[in-house]
Amino acid sequence: MAICSVTPKLFLSILTVIFWACAAGLLFVGISVYREFSEYAAITEYMYTLLPATVIIAVAIFLFIVGLLGCIGAFKEQKVLLGVYFSVLMVVLVAAAVGGVLGYVYRQKVETGLLKGLDKALVEYGDANNTVWTSEIDYMQSELHCCGVNASSDWIGTPWNLQDHTKFFPASCCMVENCTQTDAATEAYPHGCYTFAKKQLTDHLGLVATVCAAFALVLLVGMICSCILLCRRNAALPYSELPPAGPGHMTV
Repeated sequence: MAICSVTPKLFLSILTVIFWACAAGLLFVGISVYREFSEYAAITEYMYTLLPATVIIAVAIFLFIVGLLGCIGAFKEQKVLLGVYFSVLMVVLVAAAVGGVLGYVYRQKVETGLLKGLDKALVEYGDANNTVWTSEIDYMQSELHCCGVNASSDWIGTPWNLQDHTKFFPASCCMVENCTQTDAATEAYPHGCYTFAKKQLTDHLGLVATVCAAFALVLLVGMICSCILLCRRNAALPYSELPPAGPGHMTV
């Protein structure tokens, strides 16, 4: 009986360490998505990428507390703590499932949202009253080494190009020094931003979905172990015998 009781304790102790490791991993993935895509949030319709990242960051922070709670509850076998631990794990499991589903569902919507965002960015680029689009498209082109939506020729005929016919693409498209912004064949990045950005977005959202799915399995094991300890705790409660009836008590 003691061995059976120690085994779930050992599992929960190991799971606590795994929880903290998973929390660190989830936090890293969520922050990476934020750091990489918040710079051009308007272009990529940030809801599709940052919402799943927000969910897993919240789950990661919550897990640090959950791990500590489970460790204390396992070793002290406190019924209340084990019950709270089981309930919290169920909530975290639902949150992880939501994050995974959002990562998968929004992955399918990235292509449409990204294409619309890039088309609008080319129209709004250079607007002095709204510099967000200009800074974001410049950041994307310089970081991803791309130009335009599908090619540098996308810039020809845009409001920015019509203001200055001597330049055929922005400076952020330049891949050489002393760029004149006139010869796309030798000066501009040869590939458009749509393909590169779509790959990065779908890869990150796919990673979010995969991590959440794998983490859900760990949570299920933790819930099973806490349930076993909780049930054994209830079974181990001693029964107290009633005191014998005294001489003044009437027996039936």
